Amino acid sequence: MWQRIGHCDDWRCGERFWHAGLSEDGAKCLIAEYDDNIYSVWDIQHGDVVWTDDGTDGNSPLAALQDWMDSNGVVEIEGGPAAGRYHIFGLEYNHPRTQSTILDQELRVSVEDAMLLVQRTSTGEKVSELAFEAFSGDWAFASFSENDATIAVLEPYNVTFFGRSCET
Repeated sequence: MWQRIGHCDDWRCGERFWHAGLSEDGAKCLIAEYDDNIYSVWDIQHGDVVWTDDGTDGNSPLAALQDWMDSNGVVEIEGGPAAGRYHIFGLEYNHPRTQSTILDQELRVSVEDAMLLVQRTSTGEKVSELAFEAFSGDWAFASFSENDATIAVLEPYNVTFFGRSCET
């Protein structure tokens, strides 16, 4: 089973979101605003921004997201509270982990219903049906973290986080 463990909305991390990326351990999430204007890293457990960069909106040493990502859709932040590798998914550069072979689970997003269906890959059996924050209804993307401990659902104004509540 999965349960909601956190939420980040746009007023805390900039404006309209276009991309997100979970850290390998699922503890943090990189969030990129529209046009990569501002980058932020959200600490999921503590519910707070731990790092911000002006991105293309200022004098950032970081490249635009498309140039920062490697061919697998991963960006790396070296040093500081946001240090780590983040697997990017979202509107233009979408490299989600929608299947977990270890858990035998896959993710299906219903934008219209603002629901995330987690189901068994092998049987199609429903594991969890999870409501996520959906202000706009325009689009939504979901991804597992590399260690399969966290799921993030990104939509233009919110990122909703889910964690495993027991063995699933």
